[in-house]
Amino acid sequence: MKKKELELELFEGLKAGNEGSIINVYDLYRSEFIHWCTTNYSTDEESAADIFQDTVIAFYYNIRNGLLRELSSSVKTYLFAIGKNLALKKIRKEAKMVMNDEVLELNAAFSNLYLFDESDRK
Repeated sequence: MKKKELELELFEGLKAGNEGSIINVYDLYRSEFIHWCTTNYSTDEESAADIFQDTVIAFYYNIRNGLLRELSSSVKTYLFAIGKNLALKKIRKEAKMVMNDEVLELNAAFSNLYLFDESDRK
């Protein structure tokens, strides 16, 4: 079976709610996605696997809720586009957490500095 025919069959199976199609999508693209995500977005394998799982869920949700009625690209392209957005979202979230931690450390340092200045004044 050609790849395009396989992807169309998977897509139609997902539209029909066929659980086997979800498993097939997961099995077909998981290792390639994890490699791609770890290479391009500097994530570890565990994070990439989590992102892929969320990607497949979002893909299935989009199909089942009518947000995606027909494919204008391959299943792989669509999955990787979702995955890219989720990976970038995770990176931004982690960057904010680091920034918040740094701000808390700076605030603690300034608080201590303020206390030091006040004790000097006394």
